[in-house]
Amino acid sequence: MNINKNTNFDNNNDIVGLNPLIIPNSIEIRSYQKNISESSRGKNTLVILPTALGKTVISALICSDILYNYKSKRVLVMAPTRPLVMQHENSFSSILKIPQEQIFVITGKIPPNNRNLIWSNDQLRIIFATPEIVKNDVLEQRINLDDFGLLVFDEAHRAVKDYAYTLIAKEYIQNASYPLILATTA
Repeated sequence: MNINKNTNFDNNNDIVGLNPLIIPNSIEIRSYQKNISESSRGKNTLVILPTALGKTVISALICSDILYNYKSKRVLVMAPTRPLVMQHENSFSSILKIPQEQIFVITGKIPPNNRNLIWSNDQLRIIFATPEIVKNDVLEQRINLDDFGLLVFDEAHRAVKDYAYTLIAKEYIQNASYPLILATTA
């Protein structure tokens, strides 16, 4: 399905057609991606798809829905490595009509005191980070997870035992008013 200014959808719940945050013609959205995105609306969701079948597109669609419908909320997207975090940021930037100054990548190269300023900046709509950074900042109370309308855990199969995802999810569920989690894995 190609999205452009002439796209018409009969379903008012259409996650794609009614969302102006998706850049027209930026991607071809497959029907299963649209279906998964729509069926996950408002639900904690685990998406299991083989590599290269568009989990990032699904994540971006769900993020766009949250950002469009909940203007005061932000999205936190996590991936286990810095290169994967950068790849997600590039993908989301090519799919979503979010100004670049509202998107930020947090890495371990940013000193903790500077990260305080980043986490508290409500102008940032989407933040990308590795789970270790998020875990450390949660433990040091640098981040208020209730600010986020959605947490995305990429490579979610790693969320076992003492991996950072486990602590982050637990803290988010306990402390956010309306926690919403999207986990993706192959």
